[in-house]
Amino acid sequence: MYVMSEGKFVYVNESLCVLLGYTEEEFLSGDIVLENTIHPEDLSIVRSRISGKAQFTSEQMRYRVRLIKSDGDFLHAEIHSNLSEWDDKPAFIGSVTDVTEEVMAQSRLKESEERYNSLFFENPDAIFSLDREGNFMNVNPGALALSGYTYDELMEMSFAPMIVPEHLDKDSIIFLNP
Repeated sequence: MYVMSEGKFVYVNESLCVLLGYTEEEFLSGDIVLENTIHPEDLSIVRSRISGKAQFTSEQMRYRVRLIKSDGDFLHAEIHSNLSEWDDKPAFIGSVTDVTEEVMAQSRLKESEERYNSLFFENPDAIFSLDREGNFMNVNPGALALSGYTYDELMEMSFAPMIVPEHLDKDSIIFLNP
C-alpha cells in the first residue's frame, strides 16, 4: 500500500518495500519518485491516470504497468488507487499487486498458440481435428487441397465420407467407444 501526495510518497507499507526492494526511509525521503519505480515505457500511462484525476473523485483507477525494483529488475504490477486526502491535501491511496507470474503465463500461452497455429496451418500435409462424434472442428489448407472440399463444407460434415467404405467400421469404433 502507498500514499502519494504532491508527487512524493508520504506512506508506504512493508509489503511495498519488500516488493520493490526499497526501505521505508528511501521512499519517504522524497528520493524515490515515479521515475524511479515505473518502467519508462509505462510512465505515460501512470501520468495520464494521475492527470485525469486532477478533479477530486472517488472513482477507483486500475491499471497494469511494469515496475522497476531497486536492483534494476522489472516486475509486472496491477495498481489500484483512489484520489483522496492526506493531511488535508489531495493524495493517491493505492495498492500494488505483483502479477508477473500471470503475465508470464499469458505470454507463454500466446507463444504456444502461435507455435501450434504455425505448425497446423503452415504444414503442407493434411491436418484436421475432429470432435467426439467425428465431425470436423478445424482443417488446414493441406486438408482442403487433399479433400477437394471447401472449409465451410468440411465444417458441416463428418469424416466418414472421406473413409474408404471397407475401413469405415474400424475407424468409426474410435468415436463409438470414447
